[in-house]
Amino acid sequence: MTSHRFGTCFILAAFSTLAAIANPIPVVDSQPAPARDHELFVGVDLFLIHDDEMVNVRKIENDKALLDNATREEVRLRDSSGLQWRMGTKVSATSATIEALKSKRVNSPFTNPALKQMRSKQALLDYVDHEKEARDAALVISMRDVESPDASVAFATKVESSTNPFAEGMIADAVAGIDQMTATGKVFDRLTDSPGENDNFDAVELTFNLSSPTPIAEAYVVFIVRVTRDGEIYDTSFYRPVGRIDSTPRKIRFMRAGFPPGFEIQDTRVHLFWQGEEIPTNLSEKHYQVTAEEAKTYL
Repeated sequence: MTSHRFGTCFILAAFSTLAAIANPIPVVDSQPAPARDHELFVGVDLFLIHDDEMVNVRKIENDKALLDNATREEVRLRDSSGLQWRMGTKVSATSATIEALKSKRVNSPFTNPALKQMRSKQALLDYVDHEKEARDAALVISMRDVESPDASVAFATKVESSTNPFAEGMIADAVAGIDQMTATGKVFDRLTDSPGENDNFDAVELTFNLSSPTPIAEAYVVFIVRVTRDGEIYDTSFYRPVGRIDSTPRKIRFMRAGFPPGFEIQDTRVHLFWQGEEIPTNLSEKHYQVTAEEAKTYL
């Protein structure tokens, strides 16, 4: 009897052990899941051709590329063959949002019919109001050579009517630098939008709203525009500063001239940078949120 009872107890104990293994007691994990507060994305690394070599650009400041070479040289973008780029995986703890991105073909001031019809160069001077101080300074300097008050008045009238050669040259210089401007307002719209069909578009206008939950000072953007013409594909890139951005969306507008007549826009990309580091946006390719530990594997 004792032997039978022992055997029965052993079998019951074995079944209890198997049941415990099959249905383990739940264990409450008090540790929260790691925060996915880093951004993994595909961005671009920037380069310049310098001394017949592709040199990495550390960052861009005031239209100058700071090169990542032994001498830490600075190269004016205007004096270079243009920014080159290569796709690369990047990680950032900051992000930004780009909304309402639009690109369209427009006329630059060189080819805009509305500008050609303008009879008053003063209107053009109002358009390039950032040149006002230069205009006033030029007027004061020129008047120093005029002896009589009557002559001074005559000279001032001459400049205001834009018949003075110096004023003409100043206007030309202002127009030549127009693609460097951050243009806003109805005046810009009137001068770039051409009514009706036009096959002489030679510029691209880009507009978008930019914001970031984390304030970013002295940000800049690099645009990559792909266009086609006569079946050929062309890529071009250019840099523009956008200053400080924060949580309030700010409308950004730029124009880039110099495109061949008859071109079509195929694709537009916007890459945001701060201090040489690219900031991901909602438009970044292969954009994922990862934990800090996961982010380390990509650094």
